[in-house]
Amino acid sequence: MKKTLRRSLQILAASAVLASGTVAVTSPAHAALPDVSCGTVTSADSAAAAQLNQQLTGTLRNAMTAYRVSCARAVVNTVRAIGVPQQAEVIAITTAIVESTLRNNPNMEDHDSVGLFQQRASWGSTAQRLDPAMTTRKFINALLSTYPNNSWTSKPIGEVCQGVQRSAYPDRYQYQVADAQRIVDALGQAPAAPVGMTGFASADFNGDGKPDLAAVEASTGKMFLYPGNGLGTFGQRTLIGTGWDSVGNVTPGDFNGDGKTDLAAVGAGDGSLYVYPGTGTGVFGAPWSAGTGWNTLDNFSAGDFNGDGKSDIAAVGTADGSLYVYPGTGTGYFAAPINAGNGWNTLDRFTGGDFNGDGKSDIAAVGTADGKLYVYPGTGTGWFAAPVSAGTGWSIMRDLVGGDFNADGRTDIAAVQAPRGAAGNMYLYPGTGQNTFGTRSAIGTDW
Repeated sequence: MKKTLRRSLQILAASAVLASGTVAVTSPAHAALPDVSCGTVTSADSAAAAQLNQQLTGTLRNAMTAYRVSCARAVVNTVRAIGVPQQAEVIAITTAIVESTLRNNPNMEDHDSVGLFQQRASWGSTAQRLDPAMTTRKFINALLSTYPNNSWTSKPIGEVCQGVQRSAYPDRYQYQVADAQRIVDALGQAPAAPVGMTGFASADFNGDGKPDLAAVEASTGKMFLYPGNGLGTFGQRTLIGTGWDSVGNVTPGDFNGDGKTDLAAVGAGDGSLYVYPGTGTGVFGAPWSAGTGWNTLDNFSAGDFNGDGKSDIAAVGTADGSLYVYPGTGTGYFAAPINAGNGWNTLDRFTGGDFNGDGKSDIAAVGTADGKLYVYPGTGTGWFAAPVSAGTGWSIMRDLVGGDFNADGRTDIAAVQAPRGAAGNMYLYPGTGQNTFGTRSAIGTDW
């Protein structure tokens, strides 16, 4: 970010020294805040810092610390998760060296700039700009917006940094590129990412008030929990169960009325609907069968569709294309279904959520013919109003899940850009609360 104010103050101070021959010492109005953590500092970070202090030649020569390495690692890991070319890691680290010397600085020393990239308030809240993953994602999104179609990959790195940051001192970036590359190299190769995830479900599974993501690794049948952080991304995954390759149409909801999110899924062998009770800790108890014949349905979604305060399940009949709403009883079982209309077999990739902000559960789905995303506003009676088109180009997206992932009070959609059965990048589409979605951002790779 621009350093004009700080530079002006330095010039004024120097002028005062030349004029008087003395320096007036004044106390700062506020004590400096300590640098904000970028995550756990490890012994590997200490070793990398010692190694880099023998290699770096720029601003951070002999100045690398385990803390600075931890901040660099947070930046690089976030860039790798987005799935852009590796050169972006060097661009991000180059910029962070110049802007903050790889410190998560909260002190607003230059106007209202904070964080690793010294982003101004227009980039987001202070909390967002001091979150290493969020601030890095904002930087990469700005990079991709400034240089569309990966045009940044063919330009000098210093020029690209300046194009994103628009600094008053554009010549400072290129000088740090070699050191940035050394830092990226010291952090090693990207760790193996989860590939071939399926059976996505989103809800607050661990009880922290933020929507998480549960997904099944297709090759092993293991289910993993990706904890939401309320900033639009997910934390380190943890294994929460096995054998999930024997079920399909995994659907979240509080089906037994205990205030904790459960999972319902259809057994591949017997067509029974199994309810796995949530514990509020991110794991699930032993399932029970809530009835048979559910293998005649597809495209499941969940919500309080009839307005009675209990989680229902909606699904499309594979034979007639009608949408059936199964009212939840709050006991882990379901009442006889309501036929909510036909023609729903022209849609795919269903997900539930309150997309228009009226407090009623809606359904979003992709048109199989035109690739548009349609939102069907819930009426709170088990029926749905006429659909609203929420955008085009959704035919390339799969595994749509709704949730307020960025904690702004509106339902977003996370989705994977890849054909079924293939791995791809995950994107977040922020909800507007008006049946539409804002500009998407990449939040993960190899899903």
